[in-house]
Amino acid sequence: MLKRCPKLRTKDQCRINFTVAHALVRAASSLSSTLLRSVAAGVGRGIRWDRRSFFVVCRAVADWPGHDRPRKTMVCPTTVVWGVVLLALAATVGCRSDMQDQPKYTPLRPSTFFEDGRSQRPLIEGTIPRGHLDDDAAFYTGKGPDGKTFLETFPFPVTRQVIERGQNRFNVYCSPCHGRLGFGDGKIVRRGYKHPPSYHSDRLRQVQAGYIFDVITNGFGAMQDYAAQVAPADRWAIVSYIRTLQLSENGTLNDVPPDARGQLSQGGAQ
Repeated sequence: MLKRCPKLRTKDQCRINFTVAHALVRAASSLSSTLLRSVAAGVGRGIRWDRRSFFVVCRAVADWPGHDRPRKTMVCPTTVVWGVVLLALAATVGCRSDMQDQPKYTPLRPSTFFEDGRSQRPLIEGTIPRGHLDDDAAFYTGKGPDGKTFLETFPFPVTRQVIERGQNRFNVYCSPCHGRLGFGDGKIVRRGYKHPPSYHSDRLRQVQAGYIFDVITNGFGAMQDYAAQVAPADRWAIVSYIRTLQLSENGTLNDVPPDARGQLSQGGAQ
């Protein structure tokens, strides 16, 4: 940044420049007071103001002690003050406070102001982000009104579009471990990672739909949670697709509608 912007100064440089400017102004004030006192005592005589210039210039005739010299021209103290002030202002040229130079904390930077030493403050209890009221407990938790019992059914109607959306999200987030058909033989497992249970086991075929939603939300065992990656509606869509996989692998001919049975091959009908 400094190479691309030569006029940009760091905080320390600005602080030094302002300190120098402040010292120069104080020195000018002290010098002005001294000269004024000298003029008032009679050392300077014949002061004449010349207002034609922007800076106030006065000519003073001073007798040098012990010397017979011609009259000298002396600059008025006001001129000295203006000169020093301009010099002080020149010391601050290029010292800017741009938007990128703000009194702020960068992420995870410690702070000595707070007792816990953290600059990032935790949310106040009860804070609700805009658009995340989440007042439908069944939809967002997969549990009933008591907050403990998992839902047996879905909190909204399951349509073909919901199942297809679930298939898409399942293939992205779940199939690497659980496999495309839910047998727990995904690519990750084939490379040595822990084998997850098959969705077609008796235990997982009988668990509540809310239980599967809760596992996706909070994780279980070696499985991490996917609350940040998968929205609640997509989690329910994944659950609907898992139920579809379970039904497809354990269904019978009687589970197929009569008008669709003709589409089945003879070898697949049982």
